[in-house]
This record gives sequence, C-alpha cells and structure tokens, in this order.
Amino acid sequence: MSHKQLKTLLAAAALAPTLALAQAYPSKPIRLVVKTLQDPAVRKRIEDTGSLIIGNTPAEFAAQIAAEFNVYKDVVAKQKLVLE
Repeated sequence: MSHKQLKTLLAAAALAPTLALAQAYPSKPIRLVVKTLQDPAVRKRIEDTGSLIIGNTPAEFAAQIAAEFNVYKDVVAKQKLVLE
C-alpha cells in the first residue's frame, strides 16, 4: 500500500461515519456526510481509489490508528527503512 493510498484510507475512515454514528452525533455536518456517503456514486468513487468506508466512534478510530501504527512500525523496523 502506498503512502497516498494509506492517507486516503485514513481520511475515508475518519470521515465515514455510519448511520448509527450519525444518530449518536446528530450535528448537521455529520448528517450531511452520512447522506453523501450513502450515495452509491460517491461510495464507488471512494472505493475505486482502494479506500474503505469505515464508520466508527472516535475511540474505535483511535484504536484502529494505534493498531495500524504498530503494524507499520514493525514493517519499518524489519525492513530497516529510514527517511531520505
């Protein structure tokens, strides 16, 4: 997975609340995001980039990011990658 794909995935995950989440957080911006993401054409455009639409709570999202960080941290260490 490229850096761009990972960035897109994380962005999509952060901005893709489910209907249940929208009900838990009834603010207008979240309702509009949910409505937009329910549009099949929008979902297809996002999914065509290789991104997944994942709706979760802020705590679940933080746990997901922490788990992914640990996975990639191990990959970097095992491959001995360094910043250029």
